[in-house]
Amino acid sequence: CYVAFLNPRVDYMICLADSVREMFLKNGMPGHKAITINKGHDPNWYADIQPIDLKEFDIPEGALTCSFVANYRTKMKGLHDLIKASDLLPENVLIRFLLIGNGMDTPQILDQIENSKHPERFVFTGFRNDASSIVKACDISISVSLFGEATQKAMIEAMFLGNPVIMSTISGNRGMVVDSEGGYLVEPNNPQQIAAAIGKFWSNRGQISSMGLAAKKHIGEFLDQARTVREYAEFYQQILND
Repeated sequence: CYVAFLNPRVDYMICLADSVREMFLKNGMPGHKAITINKGHDPNWYADIQPIDLKEFDIPEGALTCSFVANYRTKMKGLHDLIKASDLLPENVLIRFLLIGNGMDTPQILDQIENSKHPERFVFTGFRNDASSIVKACDISISVSLFGEATQKAMIEAMFLGNPVIMSTISGNRGMVVDSEGGYLVEPNNPQQIAAAIGKFWSNRGQISSMGLAAKKHIGEFLDQARTVREYAEFYQQILND
C-alpha cells in the first residue's frame, strides 16, 4: 500500500465509492488526498436487455423469483445468511432464489441447502452469458454481502433493469437505494431482517413494479454520468487553482 497508494508522491487518490475512500483513510492517507467521485452509468447501456423465459429453471407459477449474483466468495456475499433466512419464511411462501454465477455450489453451501427446510427454493444457474436477462426476468434482486464491496455492479445493473432490491447496509452500498422505496435495507449477517424484507415483497406483490421503478429512478440520479463528468471537471479545476 505504501509503495502504490500511500507514497508521499501521490497527491490525490480518486475513489469510485466512499467505502474505498474510507479504506484509504484507515490505512493512513490524509483526508484531503482521498476524493470520492462515483462512476457514472448510462441508462442506455441497459435499454436493449430483454428478460428470458424462466421455464428452463422449473419455476412454479406464482413464485416470487429472486436473483442473487456472485462468484465464489459465498461467505463474504452472505449466501449462508440467505439460506438461513429462507428457513424463517412461512411455509406458504412460494419462492425461488436463482443463484447466478460460478463457484457457489461449494460443499458447505450444498450441505446447508440440503439440510434446510426447503432446498427446492434454491436454483443454481452457474455462469451465464445472459445473466442480465435472467436478472431482468426476476421479481427482485438480493445482495446481503458482509463486507468488501465498493459499488456492486450486479446491484447497479439490477436497479437499472427495474428490479427492487434487498441490500445490506455495508458502506459500499451507502446511498444506492432508498429504504422502503426502491427496496429494503438489512443489516449484514442478519437472516431475520432478510426474511422480513422478503416477506414484505411476498405480502405486497402489487408494489414490486412501482418499487422497481423507484429503484431505477434513484440509481439513475445517484450514478448520473453528467454528475460524474461535472465532479471530475471541478476536481481538475481545483488542482489548477491550487
